[in-house]
Amino acid sequence: MKCRLCGASLSATFLDLGAAPPSNAFLSDEELTQPEVYLPLRLFVCRDCWLVQLPAHMSAAQTFTPDYVYFSSYSSSWVEHARRFVERAVDRLD
Repeated sequence: MKCRLCGASLSATFLDLGAAPPSNAFLSDEELTQPEVYLPLRLFVCRDCWLVQLPAHMSAAQTFTPDYVYFSSYSSSWVEHARRFVERAVDRLD
């Protein structure tokens, strides 16, 4: 596995939380009788650039299905927080 930022090889575990079902993966009545998919929640840290990251276990198409319910851009308070954060970061970092 390679770092998404710098391309270095990832081998250092930052945090291992076991496994969990994909977020917002609501099961249909039919799916309730089948085994649920669990994915590892193991975070890695890049020893070169220090980016902490989770390996990609699912594609965007698998994650963002038509019944996916959470989009951060829909939250006006989160969008406002992000806007203020970026303005402060631009001012501070020039």
